[in-house]
Amino acid sequence: MNALLATIIIVLTVIAGELWWVIQRVKNNPFFNYKPEPKVDIPDPDPLFEQAAKIGIEFGKVSAALLQRRLSIGYARASKLLDRLAFEGYIGPADGLKPRIILKNRVPSKRIVN
Repeated sequence: MNALLATIIIVLTVIAGELWWVIQRVKNNPFFNYKPEPKVDIPDPDPLFEQAAKIGIEFGKVSAALLQRRLSIGYARASKLLDRLAFEGYIGPADGLKPRIILKNRVPSKRIVN
């Protein structure tokens, strides 16, 4: 059994090395025009974003369930609002099933450009 396991590990190591070599060749070849995708996906603006931030500040915490109840929206939209609030730095990271903490105590304001 140990010889079989050692053989499998060696084969997987060789495959991983070959795969890395192929990826490097593709990345460095101008014919393929490789452009890495952006690391952070900026969510689309939501008209309820400011209201969600106000709710979080009012209650001192925010969760998808709280946003669903207060804004009468579905889970998907509440989750997107949470992602946007986290991306903008208004709430902390997720901690299991606990509500997220508020990091900023000011509501985002709309900027008027003249």
